[in-house]
Amino acid sequence: MPIYQYTARGANGEKSNGSLEAHTTIDAMNQLRRRGLRVERLSDEDSLPAAPEPVAESISPDEQSAFSPPEPSNAADVRLGIEELAEIAGRIASITKSQLPLLPGLRALTEGLPSRSLRRGLRALCVRLERGEPLETALQGGDVALPRYLSGLIEVGVQSGRLGEVMEWFLNHVRRQTELRRRCRASLLYPVLLLIAGASALYFGLVFIVPAIRQVYGDMAMQLPDLTVGLLAASDVARHYGLGLFAAFVSIAAGVPILLLIFGGRTLFDRSIAATPFIGTMFRCTALAGFCELLSIFVSTRLPLPQAMRLAGDGSGDADLREQFDLIAHCLELGQDEVDLFARLAQISPHLIHVFHWKDREANFTEALHAAVRIYENQARLQVTLAGMLLEPTVIVGVLGFLATFMVALFLPLLKLLNSLA
Repeated sequence: MPIYQYTARGANGEKSNGSLEAHTTIDAMNQLRRRGLRVERLSDEDSLPAAPEPVAESISPDEQSAFSPPEPSNAADVRLGIEELAEIAGRIASITKSQLPLLPGLRALTEGLPSRSLRRGLRALCVRLERGEPLETALQGGDVALPRYLSGLIEVGVQSGRLGEVMEWFLNHVRRQTELRRRCRASLLYPVLLLIAGASALYFGLVFIVPAIRQVYGDMAMQLPDLTVGLLAASDVARHYGLGLFAAFVSIAAGVPILLLIFGGRTLFDRSIAATPFIGTMFRCTALAGFCELLSIFVSTRLPLPQAMRLAGDGSGDADLREQFDLIAHCLELGQDEVDLFARLAQISPHLIHVFHWKDREANFTEALHAAVRIYENQARLQVTLAGMLLEPTVIVGVLGFLATFMVALFLPLLKLLNSLA
């Protein structure tokens, strides 16, 4: 059975150290709580050793590093997705609700996580906290790999004493954003698949079916209508240059985004997506909804508005918005007048002007941001609905129209022949 080393305080505040046997970390914590002890630190003998308290001020850096636990292996490879970040938020909220110390609680909850990268990320965070690093320093460590806005949320939650509430807000925010983005992508997936299927069927017909019918018409020495002649010419192009045209199309479709990323970075790429008719509105409204909700969380914790805007822009998932809101935050720090502020906001979305009219009144500003979240989410859902009502039928009619034209052009000479015989 594993042996756990602990540091705890009794009801009178007296600090005590010791060890005990337990099946799991949670079992060890329950044993200590039954003794009336408040756990400050808990680790098993197989885990990384903790740094001892300094004995004297004159300890050299080399001697201090000897007591420090080694870095966890492959810690630099930790990269967490949005759903894993939401899992972290939910775990921290659970710890706070249970009134457990943050560090032992993270250690205990890490054991049951299914994601390997998430376990490594939280263990790396625990290692830094065990060294005695402040939370804000530990969150900024390169081996933890938490996004800047999530680190900011944890920091303001700890400083305001509302960590559980802030993490629950963030968890609900991630769930709504994930659901909305999935709906946006799904609304485009079906038309794209239908176009690919239609193009594949047309190519197959031009390459394999039309040549066989051409031979039949040649043997019959028939005079072909113009529509059929055009189909035969298209078949020749597809058979001789089809692969080259397909390669050129794929190169353009993949090369344009790559060129945008190379020459303009993610900012130019997201700006180009936002400028795309219909599709850009869908994803830009989703990003603005995420920005407004994160900003409302930071504002409610009394974080200065410029810093809150930078963190919320970072969490919007849109590099173009992040850059624009960073410029607006800089204008606020310089104390520029509201005319310039509202002009910059109007370039992003005119509705933000009405929201930022209340920026000097915290309660009203938070309510306005919540209202903006609902507006932008509804606009994104409206675009998704329009995609189902307009885009999908248009693609279906277009594909069926091309296939019908193909069939008519293919069999029109036979129909004329039957009519002449009749």
